[in-house]
Amino acid sequence: MSRFLIMRHAASLSNVEGTVQGTLDVPLAPLGKMQAKVAGEALRGETITRIVASPLSRTKETAQIVAETIGFGKSVEFHAGLCARDLGEWAGKSRESIKEMWNDLQHPFRNDPHFAPPDGESLHVVEQRTFDAIDEINATSEGLVLFVMHLIGTGAVIDRYTGQRPPFNNTEVWEIFPEEKQANLLYTPSDAFLPGHE
Repeated sequence: MSRFLIMRHAASLSNVEGTVQGTLDVPLAPLGKMQAKVAGEALRGETITRIVASPLSRTKETAQIVAETIGFGKSVEFHAGLCARDLGEWAGKSRESIKEMWNDLQHPFRNDPHFAPPDGESLHVVEQRTFDAIDEINATSEGLVLFVMHLIGTGAVIDRYTGQRPPFNNTEVWEIFPEEKQANLLYTPSDAFLPGHE
């Protein structure tokens, strides 16, 4: 396995409405369906042999639209290890109300990877299960795998190989070269297909 692809899901209803979702099973917004199709068209030249997604609706829908667009002849697979971070009691709240807490530089959410929201998951737990899932899938794959995931997982994978955590727009695709510890941006949506980027 010389490289693999990671993709953040398209814009969900929560992304567009400005609420955080975590593991709430929120479907794609109409904007998200358009984003996924355009991203699929951008991936037509890639020889993708396996598509594995988080089992939540927004990732499933994104992966299936991409698969249809590129003429992928196999079934999309789903893996619970790629699921979004469980935000517990924070799920469903507005982004603005959550950001008010994050603005406090001493809030443990900003600087403690082992902090978990009430009834939720820590960043450390999410990152570890994401890495475990990707390693397991890549170890049993031949060819190019496309992983369709969530914001925390995609950022964690980039950070794992490059030491940097870039912001991820919806449907953004990165190619990862694990042996070289390198990650390159392969596709990002144009401004016409934003907002929905948080």
